[in-house]
Amino acid sequence: MIFRQFLHASPIAASYLFGCGGQSQCVVVDPVDEIKPYLQASHETGMRIVYVIDTHVHADHVSGGRALARAVGAPYLVHESVGGPEHSRLRDAQEMTVGNVTLRVLHTPGHTPEHVCLLVTDRTRTRAMVRAHWTHADGRGHGADGARDERGGWRPCLVRQRDTAPAAPRFR
Repeated sequence: MIFRQFLHASPIAASYLFGCGGQSQCVVVDPVDEIKPYLQASHETGMRIVYVIDTHVHADHVSGGRALARAVGAPYLVHESVGGPEHSRLRDAQEMTVGNVTLRVLHTPGHTPEHVCLLVTDRTRTRAMVRAHWTHADGRGHGADGARDERGGWRPCLVRQRDTAPAAPRFR
């Protein structure tokens, strides 16, 4: 798995590019409005961007998700609760394959009602969790009042790893 993190100072944000170098496919998550760094990283790694995902609606800055998706001809994806065309909706427990990498969508409302995390598994190596913002022990997300599930309680997100999976993946 090729994994790149982009840390932005203005706005303060983090974005990610990851994918399968062997199959030359990648995903960009939470891009900010300046899309050139993602296009450059895609070119440098020899990977084609096949999905652009926003983990939540970004009220604190302008997302570059739609612009990047248009520029590379990839689908722009966001949680189904946001609305939008059927082909752009992410659903809880949905899985997507990008070469040897599998993404599993986990709907984790809290930071915002539509927030998702992505469990990323390189089927040949390891797993990683890609998420935006901290989630508090009581289920409230950073900067939000939290979201309640259909039973009125806080919706926790617990991911169990196989015993053989490393505690913390190492990316080089």
